[in-house]
Amino acid sequence: MSLASTISVLEMTCISTREELHLFRYFVSTVARNLDITDPACHFANEAPLQAQSNQVLAYALLAASARHLSQTTDYSPVIADRYHQQCLELLIPFLDDATAVLSEILLSTIVILRYLEEIDASLAFNPSHRIGTRAFINLQTHNSATNDLRSAAFWLGVRQEVYYAIANQKPTMLQFDRDESDAELEPTHEGAWANRMVMHCVGVVNYCFSPQRQDITSEYDVLLQYCRAWASSLPSSYRPILHQDQGQDTPFPEIAFLSSAVVIGLQHHHLSSMLLCAHDPRIPRVGLARISASETVDDGLRNHARMVCGLAVSNDGVAPGFVNASMAISLAGGLFKQEDEREACFDILRKCQKLGWPTEEIQIQLRTSWR
Repeated sequence: MSLASTISVLEMTCISTREELHLFRYFVSTVARNLDITDPACHFANEAPLQAQSNQVLAYALLAASARHLSQTTDYSPVIADRYHQQCLELLIPFLDDATAVLSEILLSTIVILRYLEEIDASLAFNPSHRIGTRAFINLQTHNSATNDLRSAAFWLGVRQEVYYAIANQKPTMLQFDRDESDAELEPTHEGAWANRMVMHCVGVVNYCFSPQRQDITSEYDVLLQYCRAWASSLPSSYRPILHQDQGQDTPFPEIAFLSSAVVIGLQHHHLSSMLLCAHDPRIPRVGLARISASETVDDGLRNHARMVCGLAVSNDGVAPGFVNASMAISLAGGLFKQEDEREACFDILRKCQKLGWPTEEIQIQLRTSWR
């Protein structure tokens, strides 16, 4: 079946009840804000719902994501999300092995929306059922931060999802990272594209740190570290905070406020990358007294970068994905916090994630265990 006929088969008038209208509007007002976080054109809020009005598979994905988020944050019935999720899968799965179909912006968007649904559902979290579909479109898609369409928005969402999954599971991503291309990208651009550069660089860092075949090659490590530093030293003016204090009024973490959500996400990925590079420095001595001193230095670095990620989340509390990134930093280094106020602030962030619909029960359990 051709892609054109596939799309034709999936066409329909999608909104048939007031409940579905409510879910569509909820997607635009709430869910899409989490997906469009580095996209100044907000394609998931503006374009995806328009496309979904005439495409059933995408419509079911939007409805399922909205219903799942509502069931995670209110007393909305989870059965409704389950129903839309299953209906979406029945239409989507037959086309995941079609190299042409998965390049359709409709199916690309559907795949990453379902991945988002899996991430916020504790019973489905880290379930690899749709990573095949995600891998297919990422391997086929040529990323371009200057592209301004729904397909590009879906790609960058997929990249951020891969980074989250990889850090949470301490495994490499499924993405191919072109380090030479990434390192060349430091020319001026808008704040969302600047953030995307660091998100993509984080892919290279994760792949280096968690590769099962990794060798402690200092040259490769140095290239990754140098780009992190070059990115941070070349920040555009929009990355200047409107308020910066070493410690916030109601939190032990730094207060660093911005007007742009993309800036928050870019800086958090910079600090997450720095945390991983700090912990996987191939020059750290393996044995001896020098290792003790080096380990203390590493722990200090991890704590400081984790404080920055957490501070960015708390200082910009309207950026929901910022708390998800903070939960990643806490999972990596939360056990190193020794002060009671910092430990309690970590739990505040994890509880905030829960209120935003993001499961953190497992991290909370691990954190309590590490502090005993």
